[in-house]
Amino acid sequence: MTAAAEPGIPMGASTPDTDPGAPLIKDRAEPAAPVNPHHRVHYLDGWRGVSIGLVLLGHFLPQSMTGIANEGVEFFFVLSGRLMAEILFVDKTALPKFYRRRISRIYPAMFVFVLLTFVGMHWTALAYKPLAAAMALTFTINYGLALAHGVPAIDNLWSLCIEEHAYLLLGVIAFIARRRAIKPVVVIAVIAALSAIDGIVSTTVFHQTYFQSYWRTDARLASIFFSAAAFLVLRNRKVPPRTPLAALAAGVALMFAPVPIHYSLGSLCLAIAVCTLDSAYKPLLNVLSVRALTTAGLWSYSIYLWQQPFYRLQHHGDIPLWASIALGLGMGVASYHLVETPARRWLNAHWRSWKPPFLFAAAAVPAA
Repeated sequence: MTAAAEPGIPMGASTPDTDPGAPLIKDRAEPAAPVNPHHRVHYLDGWRGVSIGLVLLGHFLPQSMTGIANEGVEFFFVLSGRLMAEILFVDKTALPKFYRRRISRIYPAMFVFVLLTFVGMHWTALAYKPLAAAMALTFTINYGLALAHGVPAIDNLWSLCIEEHAYLLLGVIAFIARRRAIKPVVVIAVIAALSAIDGIVSTTVFHQTYFQSYWRTDARLASIFFSAAAFLVLRNRKVPPRTPLAALAAGVALMFAPVPIHYSLGSLCLAIAVCTLDSAYKPLLNVLSVRALTTAGLWSYSIYLWQQPFYRLQHHGDIPLWASIALGLGMGVASYHLVETPARRWLNAHWRSWKPPFLFAAAAVPAA
């Protein structure tokens, strides 16, 4: 899931501190104007709301429906690719600021989640070891989960690992592109293609399972990078309003295709859908902009974190379904209001002068 701006796995459809109550999309005959990064884009928040809704349906419905949750994560990933491409390659946000905001968006809520589940689940079937907590907090647990064994209470963090790895790599590409005559869209597209091929080879040649292959960054990076490349190619192009709807329908239909096709061609279709969403039919944008979906989108990161242990407890038979849903949503909303939002605002207000002690410090101001 995640995709800070984002998991995050979202995550982060423009600045998170702006007013969530702006009006819905107005009638227009032409495609939407370019997104203003200083204002919330409600239909992107709504896309995120759909994403977390799919995750919840897939987890709290019978276990045979888990594919729906996987599709929800894919919705998160392609949204992150679009947003990161805009932040890094269109707005050309200074890299120290970019990473500060990613950290403030993701890390505090995740740290509290890992700490509380490590202590709170100690006497349950979901107890996990300090090594798993350390791998989670260093964004390496996705490889532990893919290559070793599961950690049910926190194994949703695999998607945050992939998000963070993507942010790091996109930042490196942005750093180089601001100083060398390279076309970032070409580099991003090549990496996306190589990642998709990696996943295809892992599943068809080495016969790895979905978890063994597509919980690894090298095989799943394609979802985010396809979207980043698609946004850079399509952002100034006028496309028919049916394009995002057709691409979305194709991407959802390919959910039922074999796994390698789902996470290559299917991912590309979803990427095109979210990257051309500004040109979509007004009714679709208004549906995505309804308050229920945009609010769910705002809460989605914290809910994504906290639904995990409770849906697992319910599957173990330790708590009833209604209690698992209530606890997952309740803890998620509480995390958003008590941890995620205040921590993000405090950090963004207090470390403006901080610069990371590595090469990105040199990228604070784009090269001429």
